[in-house]
Amino acid sequence: MSAGAVALLVVAIVVIFDPVPDDVSRRVLKQPAAEVSSVVQSVNSQTRSVAAIVRERTRAHTELVTFAMAAAILFGLMLRS
Repeated sequence: MSAGAVALLVVAIVVIFDPVPDDVSRRVLKQPAAEVSSVVQSVNSQTRSVAAIVRERTRAHTELVTFAMAAAILFGLMLRS
């Protein structure tokens, strides 16, 4: 999912649900820098844990990962032509 799609979903949620705009404005206006740094830290933590899991699984299944990568590349080439 692209960042634009995520931003569009967040905007839709803020517009549609009544309690969400109040909560968002309260959090953003209260301490915007703290909220942003908290979100960045949370995303960074999740990214590191997912990367560690992927790295572990990749090492355990090297042949399967190689086959899956080759299949993805061939599929991409088939879609181009």
